[in-house]
Amino acid sequence: MGIEAGQFYGNGRPKDLERSEIEAKLELKVPLERNEAKGRIEVADATLARLENDRLFSRDRITADVKDSHSALAAAHQALEMTRKNVELAGLMEDAENERLKQGATDLLALQIREQASFDARVLEVDAQAELFRAYANYRAAIAADATKNLPSLPAPAAVPVAIPVKR
Repeated sequence: MGIEAGQFYGNGRPKDLERSEIEAKLELKVPLERNEAKGRIEVADATLARLENDRLFSRDRITADVKDSHSALAAAHQALEMTRKNVELAGLMEDAENERLKQGATDLLALQIREQASFDARVLEVDAQAELFRAYANYRAAIAADATKNLPSLPAPAAVPVAIPVKR
């Protein structure tokens, strides 16, 4: 805290200055350590908030990946069931056309068309099986089913001899 007084002498005084001035000053000093510590706390709080947001984002992304892969697995399973039904029906049509050929009610071209349809249905079944295996592998990756198999086993700490259960 301080007070200053001043008086201007001479003719060249600027218009915005009075002839006599009195100024009161108050100076506050805050220890730098307090401001620095407060700043560090704010940085730590911001870092914690960012990490929590990252955790929530990762959790939501993983949840979405698991749901997507589960949906793909269910769709692949349903597609395989439909292609198997298609193979069965194409085989029945081929057998019926073969029987009609034996009875003379159809020609060889119609039988070959039924055989081709049966073959195409089997190819689609193989494709559906491959898609089911891909979807199953993606699902297992999404739930990290095989994550612990490739990790080296670590000994338990000497002070706490505990077996850690692993979900399978």
